[in-house]
Amino acid sequence: MNRAEPPRGRTGPTLSRRTWLAGALASAAATRAQGADEREAVEAEERARAKGLKPFRTLRSKHYVAVGNAPEEYLRITLLDCEDVARDFIEQFQVNGFKVAYPAKRMTAVVLEDERAYARFVPERTPHGANGIYVPKANWLVVQDFRSVPRAHSDVPVWADNLRTLSHEATHQLTYNTGLLNREGDVPRCVSEGLGLYGEIRRPRTRSLPGQLNRTRLSDLAHYRRGLGWIPLSRLITDESWFGAPDGGKILLSYAESWLLVHYMMADTGRAAAFRKYLEAIYGRRAGDLRLNDARTHLGDLEKLDGELKQYSVQLLKSG
Repeated sequence: MNRAEPPRGRTGPTLSRRTWLAGALASAAATRAQGADEREAVEAEERARAKGLKPFRTLRSKHYVAVGNAPEEYLRITLLDCEDVARDFIEQFQVNGFKVAYPAKRMTAVVLEDERAYARFVPERTPHGANGIYVPKANWLVVQDFRSVPRAHSDVPVWADNLRTLSHEATHQLTYNTGLLNREGDVPRCVSEGLGLYGEIRRPRTRSLPGQLNRTRLSDLAHYRRGLGWIPLSRLITDESWFGAPDGGKILLSYAESWLLVHYMMADTGRAAAFRKYLEAIYGRRAGDLRLNDARTHLGDLEKLDGELKQYSVQLLKSG
């Protein structure tokens, strides 16, 4: 759960006004006219009304429908960023042999004007401090406009926070809508979060495939390992308590190791093939009783993989 872009700093070509008028703008009434194809967007509007939020506006792009009370210009930015993330995600995974494709219907992005609207809209059990979220059950990507949120001093520009959060949560949504992961299946948290983290770093105004070096997670890994040690993969895969631990360091360490696992598996064609077979094996799982068996069958000796990951982290730290 993690950050769309400087006002003109969008990746990919800027859409013309005519293109937007012809293909992207639409009213909330038009959303309902789409029927079942945009049921998730309609449900988001209904939740917003129930929560007393300002009326939502609706915009569309080829693969997304954005609904929310954020300014129209920001809904446009979000749609452009979502399309860029999706294009790069699908290209990267298809090149590596993964059977992914755009879904038949538009995915829903809920775009809220500030942290107050976000807090009222998101499910009650949303983790504290999550500034964006993907809700699997509703199939919503939910983000807020950080430009409208008061900030303490930060060296990170607000557009970078927006882009990072959106990229992370949009990647989550893509994993569950393109055929990579099953929304109704049993997916280890380290795998789902590792994939989200794998896609959260993007460079503005240019093509940016998933797998960019995530220096924040790498730094977290180096820092928190010193005090907490290494979480063995066998535990990371089966015990998800670290992701919700009261100790923030444990949470950051579990996220960092999850990022490292996916980054390592995707950095080599042979390992990517093994990771692909592993994801195919768990796609139909509904319970967690075979988690270790699936991992060992397709990823190999987990203790050996622990050692490889530790070495890989050192290499990345030296090269970064």
